[in-house]
Amino acid sequence: RNRQYKLSHREESAFCFAGIYASQMRADGCMEHHFSLISTGSIGTASQFGLQMPLILPRRLEGVWLDQQSSLPQIHNLLHTQSNLQLAAHPVEELLELNPLDLYPQVAA
Repeated sequence: RNRQYKLSHREESAFCFAGIYASQMRADGCMEHHFSLISTGSIGTASQFGLQMPLILPRRLEGVWLDQQSSLPQIHNLLHTQSNLQLAAHPVEELLELNPLDLYPQVAA
């Protein structure tokens, strides 16, 4: 049986996945939304789980990704940027045994 893991930033801060989205009106009048995460080759801790992982953008480059005026060369550079983000892997079954307040002590305070 394969174990499931939660990957998180070692410093527990938020990070950004690169993705794309599109919306379109269907023939029946309902709005339909689609999205996809951009993947890249695995690095560091994530490489033990597979060959691909979501592209994690360094905080300093998030604005370039989100700016609709960014040029194709800028976007191409982002897609080839390696993040120095340090990930930690936590087995999910161990997390399920914990009290949620132990995971987020700031909430309990």
